[in-house]
Amino acid sequence: MLKSGVCSVTFRQLSAAEIIKLTVDAGLDGIEWGGDIHVPAGDIATAESVGRMTREVGLCVTGYGSYFRCDDAAAIAPLAASARALQAPSIRVWTGRKSRRDISSGELDSLVKVIRLLCDAVPEMSINSEFHNNTFTDDAEGVLELIERVDRSNFKTGFQLYQHLDNLNNAKLFKPYLGNVHVYNYDHAPLSECAGLWQQLIAEFADQDRALLLEFVQDNAPENFLRDAAVLRQLLAEYK
Repeated sequence: MLKSGVCSVTFRQLSAAEIIKLTVDAGLDGIEWGGDIHVPAGDIATAESVGRMTREVGLCVTGYGSYFRCDDAAAIAPLAASARALQAPSIRVWTGRKSRRDISSGELDSLVKVIRLLCDAVPEMSINSEFHNNTFTDDAEGVLELIERVDRSNFKTGFQLYQHLDNLNNAKLFKPYLGNVHVYNYDHAPLSECAGLWQQLIAEFADQDRALLLEFVQDNAPENFLRDAAVLRQLLAEYK
């Protein structure tokens, strides 16, 4: 089943309690809690508290949105501990700091090693790579190559729109390896303006359980989030 939700990084200016209330008001299913502000890696008490607050109102934790660049094996233990305390089913990570076209073979070997260590440290969770510029997974070729190199069943890819790429084709390519999806429109425009594209994409994503998470909203405004959440709920209605 497809779940709806929001990334807490959408509202860095709000407290965890305020984000939870806003998510309930929006009629969404859950929250991906970010590691930059709301649930810092290694702060177990905060992770436990935020996870409990989320579940107490009937929401689910859809994942832990870390900013781990997979470049420091020593950071794995606190990251895994926070994800477990949050009771997150997945951890979002960033695949280094360089494009696939710029990384050296030694840097790639190190990247793969650290990702494997993280995958093995939390076998009950999926590790979802950011599909993002200035990382190894900044295009479809990088995503598929890294999945093959890491060779772990719990290593997945995330998905988000790229303005100059074939998004529908990427969705088809990523489908066997896809974790959660970040939902937004380009330049933080209203989601309704690209609802047709998202309708096609969601049809590709509907074969497995995953979360579709609002990430950017116009002016970072709660009222615009509520507007986009209504569009997302409508898009997902036939898959509930």
